[in-house]
Formats: sequence, C-alpha cells, structure tokens
Amino acid sequence: MVNSLKRHWKNSKGMKTPEKLIVFQSDDWGSFRTHSTQALRALEKRGVTVKKCHYMQHDTMASDQDLVALFETIKSVKDFKGNHPVLTANVLMSNPDFDQIQSSHYESYASLNLSESFQKMKERDPRYAQGLKLWQEGMQEGIFKPQLHGCEHVHVKRWLRGLKEGNELLLEAFKWEMWGISRHTTSALNQSLQAAFELDIPILPQTKNTFIPMKTLFNSHSVHLRAFIRKLGLMES
Repeated sequence: MVNSLKRHWKNSKGMKTPEKLIVFQSDDWGSFRTHSTQALRALEKRGVTVKKCHYMQHDTMASDQDLVALFETIKSVKDFKGNHPVLTANVLMSNPDFDQIQSSHYESYASLNLSESFQKMKERDPRYAQGLKLWQEGMQEGIFKPQLHGCEHVHVKRWLRGLKEGNELLLEAFKWEMWGISRHTTSALNQSLQAAFELDIPILPQTKNTFIPMKTLFNSHSVHLRAFIRKLGLMES
C-alpha cells in the first residue's frame, strides 16, 4: 500500500493533460540479459525456477525479424488523424564486457557501449545483422522513439562480489554471458542483481562512472550513437 502511494505521488509530478492517450512504452531496450534457451536450461539444472520470471525467459535484444515485424504492425494502423502509433523504447546504453571482467578475475568492471553490444550480438547470431540500422530506420519513419533509461541493468558491486566469492550459480551464468537472475527464482541470491542503484556501501571505485552525466557518456560513444542521441535532443548538433 505504501509503495503504491509512493508511485502515485511520484507520477503526480509528471505531465497532466485532458486528452485521452494510449502510451506504448517498453523497458530495457539494448540489454542482452538472457543469452539463450540453452543457458536457461543450464540455470534450471542449478535450481533456478526460470518459469517464475517472464523477464528471464524473454529479456534480450530484439532481433532484425522482431523489429521488422514490430514496425510492420505499427504501420498497419493509424488514428483518425492519419498518424501511426509511436513506440517509446526505454534504452540501456551498455552491457557487461564479460571478457574484460574475466581477465580481471572479477576485480574490476568493464562494459560494452550500445554499438559494441549490437556488434557482439551480430557475431553471436546472424539474426542481429542489421542492429542499430533498423532502430534508426524506425526513428526516421517516426514510429520508434528511444529515450534514456540508464547504463546497464546490473548492480555491479553485488555481482562482482558474488563472482569473487565463488557463487556457483553466478559463475555458471557468467559462462553463458548472463547476469540477470531474478532473486525470486532461486535461494542462491538474497539481493537483486538487476537493481543497479540500490544502495550498497561503500561504492566501488569502478562503479562511480555509472553516475557520470548521461550526456557525457553518450558523447563518448560512436558517431552513429551521437547522431542517434541528437535525434533525442539530448546533445547539441
């Protein structure tokens, strides 16, 4: 009840309009949280009840086929003014760099930016060949509107600590380049690994760059991403 009231209070500070609106919004675009069905089966053998969490079952980057089907569906309908719906995609700008993290023996965190994340997915699976190009096409057609959601969806300190302490479940997931095991699916975790900003003290030095203003972080990415962010109005041309 208290949490519900808090959410209502927070939302009351937002935009108000007399119009009747339908909002199409989706979280965590850009994250490759779940590697594959094979990875999920491996986690089930470790006692994870995957079926308890639909996020774990389905949460990964949208493939080329997914995006084409989505955009075709959006373009198949219009409102009375002739406008197509617009999907607001809440974007995460990076993912863990598993190779670099393993090289440090889990002592330090490293990440892949969004362009690098798409490249990794392309190398892993040909269904991701077009990557950000399809995002940009959707933006140009006015049916796909990315907005900033955050860096990566991982609590770095907790995750690295668990890996260094030899948590067998986390190490198994790491082999599959996964981290996002939902707490309620296993007794091997007592804290969320997805809640990136949940307070743990002290803050590790390598996690402090999470708090760098996003505008600066975006500006350090590729030319394609800078153009992408300009379209969002988050940095000057």
